[in-house]
Amino acid sequence: MEKSLKDIAELLDCELIGDKDVKITGLAPIEQALSGEITFVANPKYSRLIKGSAASAFIIKAGAQKSIQGKNLIISRNPGYSFAKLLTIFHEKEKEILGIDKNVFIAGHADISESVSIYPNVYIDDGATIEDGVVIYPGCFIGKNVTIGGDTTIYPNVVIKEESVIGSNVIIHAGVVIGSDGFGFVMNEGKHYKVPQVGRVVIEDDVEIGANVTIDRAAMGDTVIGEGTKIDNLVMVAHNVKIGKRCILVAQSGIAGSTKLG
Repeated sequence: MEKSLKDIAELLDCELIGDKDVKITGLAPIEQALSGEITFVANPKYSRLIKGSAASAFIIKAGAQKSIQGKNLIISRNPGYSFAKLLTIFHEKEKEILGIDKNVFIAGHADISESVSIYPNVYIDDGATIEDGVVIYPGCFIGKNVTIGGDTTIYPNVVIKEESVIGSNVIIHAGVVIGSDGFGFVMNEGKHYKVPQVGRVVIEDDVEIGANVTIDRAAMGDTVIGEGTKIDNLVMVAHNVKIGKRCILVAQSGIAGSTKLG
């Protein structure tokens, strides 16, 4: 892909200082950027790196341009966000609808949109609902009465157990288990007696779940992951947890049962 700086400034809704006709063919970190590439500086104190960079243009924070001469600059209120948007534009993949592969196993009746891509060796249990634009990669298990909202992507070897509700535009990375039993036991006569875990997991819209995360179903009621929350790899969320909207859970965190995060 190739875009002029003028086009980039318009796409990012930012001010341009410099040659509007310069062509940008890629993005790179400031230490590695070459001619034809654009980079960014999020913190003005690192603006000194611009002088020695070979990049053709720089996304910088408003106000930092006063100390920079002779460079092509995109002026942004939030350079990191602008750079992320530009990465999306340059690397966006066209979504291809492949339908349901002949080697997908569907047990009983499932309500599956025609506008989906479901790869081989996926198991879909009775009563599942899968909406438009969903992509499910090989080796996944979709349990009984699971609901998966539109434009959700599920990477290989994910297990989504019965009754779980997955919202729209959710990303679930490889090896995730959603709806495993909560770790609930009571003592009776010196022995552990398992408390049946009969609740659900509800994943709201725009959530991203990293690789090998485990989210337990509620003992009763719902374990909830709020809208816009992002979960890193190797996180454990126990039964009846309520995670609020737009939270960040970093790798190897463990959230104990019935915890509530705002």
